[in-house]
Amino acid sequence: FAAMFAPVCRYSATTDSWVQNSHYPALPAQAMIWFWRQYVPNPTPEIVNDPRCSVILGVGKGNLAPCAVATFQYDILRDEGTQFGDALREAGVAVTQYRMQGTHLGGFVDRPQV
Repeated sequence: FAAMFAPVCRYSATTDSWVQNSHYPALPAQAMIWFWRQYVPNPTPEIVNDPRCSVILGVGKGNLAPCAVATFQYDILRDEGTQFGDALREAGVAVTQYRMQGTHLGGFVDRPQV
């Protein structure tokens, strides 16, 4: 069983949640871009389209464990996590998806009783 909280699923910044939530201090867009540059310093189409970089592109190419995917209303990764959960389900993986309303990943971490 796998549990994923605000999973990073692809090398991109094109979802609505990136635009809507780019200013939240828990994970502003500039910080996420910095993280990506550490992981992929020289992005090329070949690299960013490889499932080892953009894991959502590898869904359905092997046996995957059942999982839970948690996303957060005010998080730039919200839509990626939702798309990932949907792709896993379409590939036949047992998935439970949670959307934490009214918070972002930092708010969840600060309040573990949520």
